[in-house]
Amino acid sequence: MQMPQRLAGDAPFRSGWVGLWSYDEFTTAPVDRSVGVRLWRVDEAEVQPWSQGSTVGFTNSEASKVGHEHQDGVTPWSDVTWEAQKRPEDYLSIVGQIHEAILSGRYYQLNYLRYWHTQFPLTFEMLAHRWFKRAGPYGCWIKDRDLEVVSFSPEQFLSLEPNAKGFPTWTSRPIKGTAPRGLTVSEDQQLHDELARSEKNRAELAMIVDLMRNDLAQISKPGSVEVESGGRVESFYNVHHLVATIHSRMREEMTWGQIIKSLCPAGSITGAPKREVMQAIRELEGRDRGWQMGHMFWIEDRGWFGSNVLIRTLVREGTRPWEFAAGSGITLLSDPQSELQEVADKLRIIT
Repeated sequence: MQMPQRLAGDAPFRSGWVGLWSYDEFTTAPVDRSVGVRLWRVDEAEVQPWSQGSTVGFTNSEASKVGHEHQDGVTPWSDVTWEAQKRPEDYLSIVGQIHEAILSGRYYQLNYLRYWHTQFPLTFEMLAHRWFKRAGPYGCWIKDRDLEVVSFSPEQFLSLEPNAKGFPTWTSRPIKGTAPRGLTVSEDQQLHDELARSEKNRAELAMIVDLMRNDLAQISKPGSVEVESGGRVESFYNVHHLVATIHSRMREEMTWGQIIKSLCPAGSITGAPKREVMQAIRELEGRDRGWQMGHMFWIEDRGWFGSNVLIRTLVREGTRPWEFAAGSGITLLSDPQSELQEVADKLRIIT
């Protein structure tokens, strides 16, 4: 694969490929309909200022026409109604089944999703107004003829870029552990601090960090995988999260195909051990995930690479209704009602 190169004052993306990987493309479980991979060639791009850092903006982007402020005449988002595909009591029952499977030794942690859909005609103006205000640092918006993906994602999956020591570095920033934002400054700080001290949430993240370390070891130089942060609290629009940071050094002989096969899908949205929980997820959710929990990625012509995890994501395929999914990692220490509330807190990004 091409070695990334950095020039002084250079942007991470000038031209290259942008794409989507579906979750089901990499699962070991049987699927009914894999939506596969989408890939687009981008010959020109620009980096624009962003409230949470910077964002890569591709040419012909309609989003550049919409400002960050309220647009007169935009249909109120409160008019949108969401229908859950499973009742709360069904969710609680499945959490009980997951606990039994953990006790039997089948797996340690499983990320279980709830799904919602709406027939409401979400317009470009409605989506842009909400996305600019609420998108996380790894959000994305991709629109094709028969597919639209509007992601508010706060989670980086994997990046590859040069560093000061002269060798390219892999970075992954998995998320596990959630607390809602408070209604006041003091309440918000209290919830922040409680998450930082939570043994249950830190144990949940530690499992995924260990999984990600093992995955990265397959594509990295021996002994180079290092955990920079085992979990610090980062705050987003509707929730606080525990976020870990893992680095490693690139093995030059790896191909993109080998890299993707080794790492996808992200452990933070499967659980551990990965192969076993992917089979269990298919059994419990009773459906394909499609683009939900997949990845948006870009490969720059000079070798730079970036990707996210498609959490907090709206998806519309063809004439199907808009869909949203949110879940949580279930461990033996999980309280079913608390997990149900965590999913509700994540749903607030679109309600």
